[in-house]
Amino acid sequence: MKKRIKLIVNPESGQRRIDDYLPKILYILSKNEMIVDLNIAENDQTVIDEVQNIDNIDAVLVSGGDGTVNLVINELVKKNIPIGIIPTGTTNVLSMELKLPMNPFEAAYYIAKKATPKYYDVGKFRNKYFGLMVSYGFDAHTISKVDNNLKQIIGRYAYALAGFSSIFTYNPEPVYIDLFNGEPLKKGYFVIVGNASFYGGKYSITPLAKMDDGLLDICIFKRKGVLKSISYIMDILKGTHIDSEDVEYFQVSKVRLITKQTPGQVDGDLANHSKEHVDIEVCPKAIQILT
Repeated sequence: MKKRIKLIVNPESGQRRIDDYLPKILYILSKNEMIVDLNIAENDQTVIDEVQNIDNIDAVLVSGGDGTVNLVINELVKKNIPIGIIPTGTTNVLSMELKLPMNPFEAAYYIAKKATPKYYDVGKFRNKYFGLMVSYGFDAHTISKVDNNLKQIIGRYAYALAGFSSIFTYNPEPVYIDLFNGEPLKKGYFVIVGNASFYGGKYSITPLAKMDDGLLDICIFKRKGVLKSISYIMDILKGTHIDSEDVEYFQVSKVRLITKQTPGQVDGDLANHSKEHVDIEVCPKAIQILT
């Protein structure tokens, strides 16, 4: 029996031209018993509207980056419909995390021939959901400095350039962390709340995180300063940061972050700073992903 698929494409994701990949993706899906309802997303609201209004669909496929996938996840948490990922974004960390094919044509074939839906956890940040992480501190500040035009040309290296220029000028504010375990508040200057282990590519800041364990992993970098920041980066690249005496690591189901001015980000998009604290919790097995 043929399956009815909603395919949402973000033409602005990554560095690929839509004409270079979309015709072949459609060919692969249609040749493998899939009836495709195609939507080329004009903006974020287009994506949201399309998913909200789906009817009689077996799965929603997303051709784009982690930001577009996050938009779809937020809508599908409310529906019992699986999501499939065809990576065409800048990095596609969620695909890496789930060990899915990173080539869009291989991903389309894998979804059509091999993938099955499996339930995974998501995190909840205020009234929004995330698959990867929430963080407050240096990385969110870096995201705010990325030149989107440059990002279209050099991809993820635009983040590296923004980070390098920011490391000498960024003045971090403290973030206080309530683990809801009766202990005094923790204090850090860069805090990651991870539902997944990978971060920004094949680097892992919350290496013990799993998307099906019912927990969030909290990594707290307790010191500030240019030299300490460089030291943290080197330790992250080596995978030894959680062994540092200046880093604390916890696994919890809920956490509260308290800060006045520290910038935050959710799955790569800047967070709203309308409140001085935010509660983040895990929603076990809340989304189906084709893996």
